[in-house]
Amino acid sequence: MFVYELTGSRPQPGRPTRRRWGGIAPALVISAEQDILREEAGRYAQRLRAADALIEHLDLRGVGHAFNMGGAGPDVVVPVYEKIVESVQLVFA
Repeated sequence: MFVYELTGSRPQPGRPTRRRWGGIAPALVISAEQDILREEAGRYAQRLRAADALIEHLDLRGVGHAFNMGGAGPDVVVPVYEKIVESVQLVFA
């Protein structure tokens, strides 16, 4: 790996160093109450917040991973899609 050749250390996937958070793109984090990855999403949102790169963290109650394809109604899905559009417009405005 090129980074290893230059620095002598291998980057750890999924474990960004404090130095690597600088300049990270703003992000909207969406987690779901019944998702096995919910806690990890929360930790990621906290790190983005600390790096001043968190747009918002939506934690959806009563649904699981792939809520938009797994039976959640339009009352849940549509506002999330609207927030995604809003976030992209905010970043690229």
